[in-house]
Amino acid sequence: MLTIPYGADLGLGRRSYVTYAIVVLCILIHLMQDSNRDKIDEAAEKYCTSIYQSQQARYSLDDLRESGSDESFNIQPEQSLDILRDSKYECEFVLPVLHQDIKGILRPLLIKEIEGDFGHLDETAREKMMALVDEHYEAFSLDVPADLDAKLMYYPDSWNPFTTLTSTLSHGDWWHLIGNLIFFMAFAPAIELLIGNRLKYVGFLLAISFVTSVTYSLTTLIGQSSLPTLGLSGVVMGVIGMSGFLMPRVKIMVFVWFFTIIKTIYVSAWILALWYIGWDAWDMLSGDGSGGVNLVAHVSGGIAGYLLAYYFLGERREEIHDELHDEIEYSRSQRVDSGSFSSHVGTSARMKNEETERAAKKDHSEMLSRLHKYVRDNDYSNAIIFMLDQFELTPSNAELYEELFNNMHTWGMNRALLCAGRAAIYLLMINKLTARALIITEKCQKIDSSFCLATPKDVVNLALCAKDQHQYKVAYSLVKQAGIRYGFMIDVVRCKLIETTLLWHHLGQADEARRQMKILLNMNSPHEKDNIRALAASMEMSK
Repeated sequence: MLTIPYGADLGLGRRSYVTYAIVVLCILIHLMQDSNRDKIDEAAEKYCTSIYQSQQARYSLDDLRESGSDESFNIQPEQSLDILRDSKYECEFVLPVLHQDIKGILRPLLIKEIEGDFGHLDETAREKMMALVDEHYEAFSLDVPADLDAKLMYYPDSWNPFTTLTSTLSHGDWWHLIGNLIFFMAFAPAIELLIGNRLKYVGFLLAISFVTSVTYSLTTLIGQSSLPTLGLSGVVMGVIGMSGFLMPRVKIMVFVWFFTIIKTIYVSAWILALWYIGWDAWDMLSGDGSGGVNLVAHVSGGIAGYLLAYYFLGERREEIHDELHDEIEYSRSQRVDSGSFSSHVGTSARMKNEETERAAKKDHSEMLSRLHKYVRDNDYSNAIIFMLDQFELTPSNAELYEELFNNMHTWGMNRALLCAGRAAIYLLMINKLTARALIITEKCQKIDSSFCLATPKDVVNLALCAKDQHQYKVAYSLVKQAGIRYGFMIDVVRCKLIETTLLWHHLGQADEARRQMKILLNMNSPHEKDNIRALAASMEMSK
């Protein structure tokens, strides 16, 4: 069964830029490593081809083996012990290994492996065989680039802080890189966002890398393996350990492939942390063999990540508790019950839209907090400037600005509130939500009876709506002295007609209505001529 974690089921509405940068950096470094290896392998192939002898050579090593005589090994020419000349495959394997072994750590292991194949040789013959290997490597090394892996590796006896970092970002091969990055991207983005401070996040990753290297060096003092190491896995396990403390209840999406079953399951972060760290700890302590995996770095990284979070992020965990709880519950409510991979993918677009909406609401909450500070300090000018800047960034969400106005209304009456009201009315009218715009208009008029709308063209529409809903005073305040308040940008005749109608029929101000009618009759407006005459006739009949 194949199980691969690939992400936290958590929508925080932000990007994990540091995590992405680390992934890109690892890939770029590995591309350089891969290019360097190709050049070394090409040089080895070229050299080995040039020295290779055919199987028909008179004194081949195969002939020596078939003779079965120990004495013959001591009298054969040097060429019979030249294993690199006799085997092109052996040559292309041995030379790159020796080239990488700049500290002589791998050489004893290589000699042991070679001598295992030729254990029937006496000591003199084995020494001569290794001397020939050294001669070939000396000739090969004259025309080959330096091994980049060797420069990037962490050597446990060096205690070098620079190679602690370079080895963390380097990998042995593409599968090693891809495996580490998959696990890293499953946990690290959420950890970065929950920590909330990029420098602090980088500091934790560096600390974990340092701890894994130092721990590995300490184990060599008690006789453990002292081979050089590469890979991000120690840091990956550290991030997994941090997730076990900082977001234990967050579900990690795990891809499962079992024969014909393909699906996504959701596993709590603390369970995966305990599983991965505990499994490596068991392998390390049981001595079943690491298979080339630096289990010391894995276990020490996982423990270091948890302890660093425990001692330095306890307060942060309390700060994000409520937000994280809400996100967990929301994700749970949106989760596909069947857990099938195809169904989960099918909901991704909808979930992405919902995550965007949640992010917008969170930004709105932060904007409210900042506005409240300005209003509390009576700094209305900066409050208005800040609102205008925000309006340019999010100019289409009428509901958010309606909520903004209603929240600010509870803080008291001020100029900033009127500005929020204009923005909300403008957006509501665009969305043809006239009745809701009218409610805000009435509240703004109570603060300032001469309250002006942001868009003059909305005045008539809003006034007619208020008139239809029998809110005559609101309608009158909208059109009263409209020509003076809005100038040439408004239909003055239409506004004057509505004003006069309200005064005569609904507000009981006959004298003022007659005065306004005289002004209206003197205006030259062909398109309102019939309506003006009808109103004038009505007023004459009522005398």
